[in-house]
Amino acid sequence: MAARLSIFFLFVFPMAASAASVFDKVTGDQPLCYGREYSDVVMKAHPKQTVQKIQAKLEKDTQYNQNILNIEITLKGVKNRYKNYRAMLFCDQNDDCFGECDGGSAKLSLLSDGRLQLTNNGFIIQGGCGGEGEDDGVMLPPTPGGDDVFKLTKLPSAFCQKVELRE
Repeated sequence: MAARLSIFFLFVFPMAASAASVFDKVTGDQPLCYGREYSDVVMKAHPKQTVQKIQAKLEKDTQYNQNILNIEITLKGVKNRYKNYRAMLFCDQNDDCFGECDGGSAKLSLLSDGRLQLTNNGFIIQGGCGGEGEDDGVMLPPTPGGDDVFKLTKLPSAFCQKVELRE
């Protein structure tokens, strides 16, 4: 019985220890940033993808002990070429992130090569809370083979100051 218990702990605890949050290295004054800009070649190869550029800023609000994911997105196409959309999601200890006002969700995970994987479950990238004078909101749906999974590269800390939710 003791041998079985030892084998159980040998397999269970290393797995639990490796399940670190992507926010573990984020402090109140040291956010982490990731991003990716897709080339025209990649965009043509993935016609269902609408995101041309994406940046993610992982922050901790130390006052409220809250993990925050700020996302800035540029959509492809002439109409949206210079318009950036921004979203702010609140993340739990399992790196599941949720937008306010039923604004959708995303899942974060670190890949073995150090990149951040953002799995889009569908979230609002503009508006959505129904405030006075506000449009219905713009949703980024999780299109399979398009805007469902993003693998982002860690960016230098200088980029972290550029990704902000602006009111």
